[in-house]
Amino acid sequence: MEIKLRKWNNQDTQPLARLANNPNIANYLRDVFPYPYQAKDAAFFIQMCQQADSNIDLPFAITVDGSLVGSIGLTRQLDVKRKSAELGYWIGEEYWNKGIATQAVKQICEIGWNYWDINRIYAEVFSNNLASCQVLKKSGFQQEGILQKSIFKNGNFFDSILFSKIQ
Repeated sequence: MEIKLRKWNNQDTQPLARLANNPNIANYLRDVFPYPYQAKDAAFFIQMCQQADSNIDLPFAITVDGSLVGSIGLTRQLDVKRKSAELGYWIGEEYWNKGIATQAVKQICEIGWNYWDINRIYAEVFSNNLASCQVLKKSGFQQEGILQKSIFKNGNFFDSILFSKIQ
């Protein structure tokens, strides 16, 4: 199984829409990630990624043996947090529990360290997303703390867990 990160292309529109149209993914992501997720949403997202300023955002498609399986990216922070980047990712449900996300997170961290002058990569995870917590721990992230009731999603409050990896 060859796991690679690559730039997004327009041929990813239909596979992205198919993978992303899943409440089990949307329920753990920010509200900007729509559900249902349609081809127009995929096209908009891909266009944003293609136009991203690489001084701020590094968005990638996650592939396994050449097939799209998910999305991952880093967003460089500003001002006094300019040496930090936020990590975000998701994997299509049919690819869960195969080690793909862990390898993708390790790869994006290396890209971030090499591309930007940063010393910290962090992720904020819904506390009920135990699989994502495990991915981060397996990728060398440390839990920094719990932000109580910091997330309001689908009419409910959730704690979030802050993880980071220091170079």
